[in-house]
Amino acid sequence: MFLLLACLAGPARAGTTEVFGFGAAAVGRGGAGMGLVDGPEGLFLDPAGLSAMPAARVVFGGALVRAGFEPIPPVRWDTNRDGRVEEGESLDIDPAIDPADGFSFALGRPVGGRFGLGFAAWLPADRLLRIRTFEPAVPEYFMFANRLHRYEAVAGFGWEQLPGLSVGGAVEIIARARYTMSIGFSAAVSGAEPDTEELGEVVGDLRMDVHEIGLDLLPGFAPVASLRWDVGRAIPALDGLVLTGAWRGSSGLPVDIDVDIQLDVTVEDMGELEPLVFSALLPVQLAFIDHYVPERLSLGAGWRRPGWGLALDVRRTAWDRLELNVARVVEASLDTEVLALDDPEIRDGNEFYAVFRPTWGATRAGAVPGPGSPRPGR
Repeated sequence: MFLLLACLAGPARAGTTEVFGFGAAAVGRGGAGMGLVDGPEGLFLDPAGLSAMPAARVVFGGALVRAGFEPIPPVRWDTNRDGRVEEGESLDIDPAIDPADGFSFALGRPVGGRFGLGFAAWLPADRLLRIRTFEPAVPEYFMFANRLHRYEAVAGFGWEQLPGLSVGGAVEIIARARYTMSIGFSAAVSGAEPDTEELGEVVGDLRMDVHEIGLDLLPGFAPVASLRWDVGRAIPALDGLVLTGAWRGSSGLPVDIDVDIQLDVTVEDMGELEPLVFSALLPVQLAFIDHYVPERLSLGAGWRRPGWGLALDVRRTAWDRLELNVARVVEASLDTEVLALDDPEIRDGNEFYAVFRPTWGATRAGAVPGPGSPRPGR
C-alpha cells in the first residue's frame, strides 16, 4: 500500500523571520525595508546587501513572540455523522497560536571592499519538528495549525560587480528526514472446542516483533538570489535611494517514512483441513512535510537618510503550488499466499477540491529608524 501524506503548514503565515524580520531594526520596521538592510540581518530578504556592509558584524538576540486571532463562533456540524445537524452539534475552533519565542544569531564580514559573506540563524525555543494532518470532511481552519516557531538558517554572499550594482546569492539550510521501520505480526489460530464461546479462545500466541528502526537526518538547501542597485552612486541627486529584488525558492522540512509490515497467521486443528500458514506483506510509504514556505519574489525600495528612512516592499507569493496536509491513498497492493490483488479500485475517503492562487502584497513602512547615515560612496 502506498500512501501520500502531504503535511504542509497552512497558508495563513510564514515563519518568524518572514513575519517580523530578523534583528531588532527589522522587527521595529515590521519586517519591511529590504533596501535599508546592509548586513547579515538581511540574508533572509536580500543577500546582495552584504556587499554594502561597512565592517564586520556579529548579532545576538532573542524575542518573545505572541500572536493570535479573534475568537471564532462555533461551527454547526454533524458531529455524530447521522445526516442531521441537531441542536448542540458544533465544532469549537480554537484559533490560539503557540508562542514563537526564540534566539537569533548572525555574523558577516566584508572581503576586499566589494564582497561580503554572512550567516544568520533563528532557533525556536519550543520545538523543531511537528507532524500534523487534518481531516478535510471537517471544516477545520487548517491555517490555524500552522506555526511560527521553526528554525531558520541561511548562508550567503553579496558582490558589488559595478559601482552601486550588487548581486547576491544564498542557500537556506533545511533538513530532510528519512524514517524506516520493519514490523512483524504473528498469530496462531487453533480449532474451536465444542464448549468454545468466544473468538479469543481460538486465537493464541499473538506476537509483535519490531525488526528494525532507522532514522536519517539529511541536509537540504533552498536557493535565494537577489539584485541590488544603489541609485545614488550613479545619480547623486538620489543619494540614499536603493532598489532591490530577490527571489527565494520554496522550502520545507520533508520527512519520508517507509514501514514494512508482515502478517503471519498459522491455522491448525481445523477438522480435515491441513495446517495452513497465511502470510501477508503490507508495505506503507508516507511522505510528510513539517512546514511549507512557498516560492516568492520580493521587490523593494528604500531611501536612507541620517537617523531615518523610508521603505516600500512588494511581494509575490506562489500559493498556487500549495498542497494541503491531507492524507490521501494513491495506490494499494496486497500480496499473500492465497490471495493477490494488483491495482485494486480504491476510492479515497479524503476526497476534496481546493484551488489556490498566487498573491501580491505590499509591506509599507513610513518614516522608520534607519542607519545613522547613508552608505558613503567608494
